[in-house]
Amino acid sequence: FGNPEWEDATGRVLILRLSPFADVQRSTPHLFLFREARAALPGAFIDMAFLPRPSDAEVLAEAGLPLIIGTQSHRPLSGFHIVLVSNSWLLEQVNLPFLLSRSDIPLWASERGEEWPPLILGGSNATAAHALVSESGDCMADAVFFGEGEGSAGNIVRHWAESAGLPQTESLSRIAAE
Repeated sequence: FGNPEWEDATGRVLILRLSPFADVQRSTPHLFLFREARAALPGAFIDMAFLPRPSDAEVLAEAGLPLIIGTQSHRPLSGFHIVLVSNSWLLEQVNLPFLLSRSDIPLWASERGEEWPPLILGGSNATAAHALVSESGDCMADAVFFGEGEGSAGNIVRHWAESAGLPQTESLSRIAAE
């Protein structure tokens, strides 16, 4: 992964796939997001997390660990500065609330405070993410990026890093304006 030491990283980015690694190992969205994030933040610690297989989910639960955990850092979502969620197909969407609830992460963006990194959901199925939005307009993701993000995913990560210290809503508004 070419990561610096965790403590020395200029930022921490988690790429979350909503399917098990075995199902997406030949897929490229997580690799694309990795390349974009690495180009934007060369000194960042970039990690990936995948929906665990049922047997792995059981082991994590027995150990008291969240289901969303970095494959390289072995750290939970709360240790990262930004999370890029790849949603490639419709059936994956049901895995987001499952992963959040089984990782003790508030389900709705409005319930997560500044101590949680923003979840930016994108991918080829993001235009069908309406199932992740409540009737009140709250969403399970903090922001939705429509499409694959070629040329934009890196900008999102870079702008997030540049806005460190600002309230999340202000940072997300600035990113949206860009």
